[in-house]
Amino acid sequence: MNMCFEEGGFIFDFSNSLFACQYHGGIHDLADVDFVIDTTENLLFIEVKNPLHEKSTSKRQADFAEKIDGDAFPYQMGNKFKDTLLRRWACNESLEKPIVCIFILELPSLSKTEIGKMKNKIHNRIPFSLNKAQFLNRRLFDKFYIMTVDKFRNEFPQFTVTEVNS
Repeated sequence: MNMCFEEGGFIFDFSNSLFACQYHGGIHDLADVDFVIDTTENLLFIEVKNPLHEKSTSKRQADFAEKIDGDAFPYQMGNKFKDTLLRRWACNESLEKPIVCIFILELPSLSKTEIGKMKNKIHNRIPFSLNKAQFLNRRLFDKFYIMTVDKFRNEFPQFTVTEVNS
């Protein structure tokens, strides 16, 4: 089974995972992340945004810059993580492991402060409250990160990420 996928100008090789899939829609009215990766410890829900990759037009870059500044962006990103959970549940796919939500963002023009604010807004849209005893009494959503591809490479060295034209 091929576990190499192209997204955002990068090729992600998840061959060292137990299972990997790339989502691109398919279920009406549900948003989803780009990848779901099953590791021995966690499920990784990964969304990739690289508005500066070479296939991206200047209009797409400007549209993304406008979108990311809008109030709806954190809500839309949170929906991707929540809807991916709903999709897995509806399709009777495993949810036994804690979920780590990862937003890979290649946009060097954003400051650490701006990224921190964005992280808090998106984090507040992911239902970490489901972990409470009155609901599940286990860690469903474990962590949320915003990171660059380089940081992803460092945090998850078992996976290879290369630029498409490398």
